[in-house]
Amino acid sequence: MVTTKVWNLNKKLPFKENTFDKVRAYSIFEHLSNCGLFVDEIYRVLKKGGDVELITDNAGCILYYFGCDHNDYLIGYYGNNKHKEDYHRQLFVPSHLKAYFKKFKNVKVEYFYLQKGLKLLLLTLLPKRFGCACLYLIAEK
Repeated sequence: MVTTKVWNLNKKLPFKENTFDKVRAYSIFEHLSNCGLFVDEIYRVLKKGGDVELITDNAGCILYYFGCDHNDYLIGYYGNNKHKEDYHRQLFVPSHLKAYFKKFKNVKVEYFYLQKGLKLLLLTLLPKRFGCACLYLIAEK
């Protein structure tokens, strides 16, 4: 049985301890006002040996500094963004993520590309920390 539960991720999760084998959090971490609480809650609801997969934006990506992506909602509300509450509250580099997930084991953070075509080709000429738009974290409880 598959169920969906809508929840404010800036609050405690409505699940018992040691409930899940895996938690996936894709493109939400940067929108949270309390990332520390969210990480603590992930740790609480994961079973021992369970893992978390997280994808978030890479603060070092050069595209963000030229207004090519996220130009209306990088750190706060700018311009004509219709989603005033849906903005990036924080941006991360690998060391930030490792610090948040320090109580987990085997924490691994990698850069990865979302772009395609010519944009991808151009970005691969840069060091990954500047060319990759996203960070991918996997860690084990």
